[in-house]
Amino acid sequence: MARCRALLFPAYEDFGIVLVETMASGRPVVAFGRGGARDTVIEQQDGVLFSEQTTSSLIEGMIRFEQIENSFDRNNYTRTR
Repeated sequence: MARCRALLFPAYEDFGIVLVETMASGRPVVAFGRGGARDTVIEQQDGVLFSEQTTSSLIEGMIRFEQIENSFDRNNYTRTR
């Protein structure tokens, strides 16, 4: 996980431990912006949230991620919230 570009998480989950584990590994996420993702992911700091569980919304999220991919700081994910 620590060597991936980002985690793609298109599911709805109440908490989303996988998201937290990914961010703890220093990697950003591209996630469906509902459920636990809204509580744990800070947009453009921890990753990118997309608004609908549709192909077009997911693609839009991936494109936004690629545009800002180099701005993510691997050392910023270990902070306390």
